[in-house]
Amino acid sequence: MCSSWGRHEGATLLRRSLILCLGATAIIAQASIQPAVAIQRHASSTKSWTSITAPLPMLPNGQVATSGTLLSTSCSSTSFCVAVGQASAGNDRYPLIETSTGASWTASVAPLPPAPSAGESSGLVSVSCGSDGACAAVGWYVNTDSQQAGLLETLSGGVWTATEASLPPSAVGVVNLWSVSCVAGTTSCLAVGDMFTTTFVPLMYSLTAGGWQLLTAPPMPSNSSSLGQLSAVSCPASGICVVVGTYYDQNNAPQGLILISSSDGWKAEQAPLPQSADEIAGQRFGVLQSVDCVSADSCIAGGAYSNKAGYGDDALLVSLASGAWTPLQAPVPPGTSPKISGADIQGISCVAVQQCVAAGTIYQDINGDESGMLLTQSATGWTAATAPVPITAGSRLLTAHRSIRNLIALSGISCTSSRSCRAVGRDGKHPLIERKRQ
Repeated sequence: MCSSWGRHEGATLLRRSLILCLGATAIIAQASIQPAVAIQRHASSTKSWTSITAPLPMLPNGQVATSGTLLSTSCSSTSFCVAVGQASAGNDRYPLIETSTGASWTASVAPLPPAPSAGESSGLVSVSCGSDGACAAVGWYVNTDSQQAGLLETLSGGVWTATEASLPPSAVGVVNLWSVSCVAGTTSCLAVGDMFTTTFVPLMYSLTAGGWQLLTAPPMPSNSSSLGQLSAVSCPASGICVVVGTYYDQNNAPQGLILISSSDGWKAEQAPLPQSADEIAGQRFGVLQSVDCVSADSCIAGGAYSNKAGYGDDALLVSLASGAWTPLQAPVPPGTSPKISGADIQGISCVAVQQCVAAGTIYQDINGDESGMLLTQSATGWTAATAPVPITAGSRLLTAHRSIRNLIALSGISCTSSRSCRAVGRDGKHPLIERKRQ
């Protein structure tokens, strides 16, 4: 069974976007795509953004990276940000780290555990910084046994240290780690992902003073027919975390998964869907792939759900308030073509209740175009704007804001205040940094 929600290569590379395929071949194929690097910065609204080219590193094979993508970013202050993804040259792919301690960004290649496989194939998907200079990042790499293993990276004292994620006894499978969250002001982190054998097995890892530890697999909702994929995690305080992802119900339909930590362990529930969710053969479909919480009682999760006549037609926002989750069909930017084939939310960052910014992508039928979109929350609701196309030598522009073939996709976002955010993604294969200033 394969339920295809995602429609662009950038999201299927590492973050999986909304591709849920029960087959190891589909997962391993993620490593073959080589999109570009993008960083966007938001200062007060989503109406005017400017772009510069993002640096790419020298790779361990002696080549300068020719392309890359960024999947996640974390800013612990206005003067310290880290973004992660993948850099490529030829057939070799390496975990990319971009670091900013001011206005500029510096690119580097993350270390790998000892003796990785000869054929380099690795990448980072998520990063979280508890404080300036103290971060954790997760992803995957191919180890000496030619197995795709989970990759755990830790930054301390200016040095990144790599660890291969441990597995349950006798477990063998394709491992992807999708998200990590570190509690602000601490070095305590929680990482989540999954392992594919004949089905998906959820994985959780905690980082404490003793290093990374594999945790007991969390429960699934009562109507689950198979184990789930854990796509995103947010820990607003020590011992308080929310994890979102996807599981399959008893009709083998993908559903949004919400896991909430408590003193009694993890509580699992199915994410609600808007009334506009379409029923296909009597089933409703939805997935979650991003989440951010400002407290145990205030969270926003994002993903996509089926509407009209297919999968992933509309971006999904689900908010937690007063102990209840409420779904919302996310808006799309004004002037967006009516021939939309899909939209999703891949990154969310909140600085306070009703002060969130979400990043995602719109997929359009005509020419297979993709447009990045930025959604801003206020007390009156959500508003959406299209991420601008950078004016570069490689861009074929009709206007200053739209190219003939628009291939922008946004994957992650981090805000330090309601007036300062950075979003990351890609523009085709063109590396760039987009930022907004007042």
